[in-house]
Amino acid sequence: MLNISYQGGNQSFEEATLCCRHLDVFFSKADSDVILLSDTIVCVINSVFSVIAVFANILILYALYKASSLHSPSKALLCSLALSDLGVGAIVQPLFVVYRWAQINGILHKYCKEGIFSHIEGSHFSAVSFLTMAAISIDRLLSLVLRVQYHSTVTLRRVIFLLALIWISGGLWSSFWTRKQDLYSLIGMIQIPVFFSITFCAYLKIYLCLRKQACRMGRHVNPLKCIRKTHGMNFARYKKSVVSMFYLFCASVVSFLPYLCHKVAVAISGWNTSTSVLFSFALTMVYMNSSVNPLIYCWRISELKQIVLNVLCRNRSVVKEVKFVTSRDQVKIRAKSYRARMVVNASPANSSADLFTCYDPSIFIRAPSTLHTNYIIVAVFNAILSVTATLGNTLILFALKKATTLNRTSNYLLCCLAVSDLMVGLVVQPLHVIYCIYGIIGGSKVRCYSRILFQWTSDYFFAVSFLTIVAISVDRYFTLCKRHAYRSTLTANKTRAVIAFVWITCLSFPLGRLVSSSISMILSSVIFIIFLLIPSFTIFKIYRFLKQHEIQISSSMKKSSAAGVKTGGFDVLQYKRSIATLICVYLTLLVCFLPSIAVTAAWITADRPGKLRLIKVGNFSLTFIMFNSTLNPPLYCWRIREVRQLIINLLNKFFCCKIDRNHRNSVSSKTSEDTRL
Repeated sequence: MLNISYQGGNQSFEEATLCCRHLDVFFSKADSDVILLSDTIVCVINSVFSVIAVFANILILYALYKASSLHSPSKALLCSLALSDLGVGAIVQPLFVVYRWAQINGILHKYCKEGIFSHIEGSHFSAVSFLTMAAISIDRLLSLVLRVQYHSTVTLRRVIFLLALIWISGGLWSSFWTRKQDLYSLIGMIQIPVFFSITFCAYLKIYLCLRKQACRMGRHVNPLKCIRKTHGMNFARYKKSVVSMFYLFCASVVSFLPYLCHKVAVAISGWNTSTSVLFSFALTMVYMNSSVNPLIYCWRISELKQIVLNVLCRNRSVVKEVKFVTSRDQVKIRAKSYRARMVVNASPANSSADLFTCYDPSIFIRAPSTLHTNYIIVAVFNAILSVTATLGNTLILFALKKATTLNRTSNYLLCCLAVSDLMVGLVVQPLHVIYCIYGIIGGSKVRCYSRILFQWTSDYFFAVSFLTIVAISVDRYFTLCKRHAYRSTLTANKTRAVIAFVWITCLSFPLGRLVSSSISMILSSVIFIIFLLIPSFTIFKIYRFLKQHEIQISSSMKKSSAAGVKTGGFDVLQYKRSIATLICVYLTLLVCFLPSIAVTAAWITADRPGKLRLIKVGNFSLTFIMFNSTLNPPLYCWRIREVRQLIINLLNKFFCCKIDRNHRNSVSSKTSEDTRL
């Protein structure tokens, strides 16, 4: 298990450990290096999906409040499910991240407190989710069985009473986690399969009832396909609602399956490194279901989808109402907007240049065939670079956690830069791949959502990278100016506050784009000017100082190299190496960003055919910016010796363990054959 130190009051370590006895069993027999790496990955994933779950479920709750076509009891059940998903994203996942972060850093009081609360609240909201799923399935079955009596039997008051019982029973079950662990596990192992079975049986009963009704009419076909012809529009809506709820049920089953497999694995082999890692990722899968459910609502429920789209596109010159009229030869898009009304005929006879009216391609129109090759190349490149950026920056974060020669300030700032690069590979590049793929195969809505999310996330994480490099340059300048007072002036708490300020400040980019694209352009220009001026100024001042005192520095370096000590508490050689690393990272980001600036400048003076060519070049310039997230990890390994050595040791340990395991298996198989002979 990881080394954990207690830092709280007069309570002894044994008493504190006794309070966390249920947490200790998860990792007591696991390899600390493997757990450290898995915890880092899990913290990053949960941090991202926590934001997605909160934002998406707030939109869904607002859409359910505005929706008028849904029946009130059904709306109440969906609100309960969205509230439980919102609780997972707003409470459980942040607590889970802090709990695992405390385990990585060895802080017992946070590890204990946040770990207990995350497991209790996670159990509570998860229980509410699958109990609400069972209630929704029974509601759909009653609407088919009762028919006319459904509205008088299933009233809003009764549904609210049932939901209150669900939330109270979920809270009671989760409270057993700390008091009666055996009873908690027993109830969990019973209720999860039971309520999943009830939900599955309800949907099976619905299918059999519809099949029986179809057979009575002499039609031995799929009953879901003949509902519209048999019973009219009401049953068509019923079919769509049943299929939508069944998709929600399937998503919850998929998210809970790894957790059930983990329970079986623990019952068979007990707790070890594999089961501990599986436990972390199984819980993450359960929590990720809260981010998937809103997507299913928007996909399957048309009214919710339209309300959410209107909220996202408010105060922007984008389509407010879209009507697709499809035929064999053409697709007409009739759009009503606050600022414009246009009709685009996308028949093959039209020239491809007429499909685009601005640098941002029309995201409701399928791209012309002249851009298909460009999209394929860009999608392939970004898919490969997304994997390399994710793996590379994960290894860098692991190495920076283990590094001891770097001071805390530099370590925190490099971790901040690596996290922003990791988010580019984990979020931004996959969104750009989706946008390019749906530009080829069609799919206007997916193309719209992926483009909007790509713009928001890319603005956010690129701004974080720029400001982090500015902070690193200022830190290096203060190291030279302060020297003796550097460690007392720039403390770890101040560095963490600066990093938090950077991440919170950069939220103004997606929020500004939500209000108006001009605000985002102004903020981007300000950030880029700051990125150009401040690091250039600090690097110039550092170079000038080192040049003026070159003789004194060279003599001090000779003395320090001969004696093996630092001169005046300041290691000049290490400082110059860190400045060279800063210059490499700074110039790499600047070079990767320059093509995008050139494309933007050329767009202002280009005509319409020229703009179509610039769209192709613009896709490659965006890929070149995101390529920086893949380049930074090799730069760290090249310039920081300890980071390079730690990554090599980790890879050697991983592959050598695999080779040794295969060797042992082959030897054991040979010995078993010899004994048989």
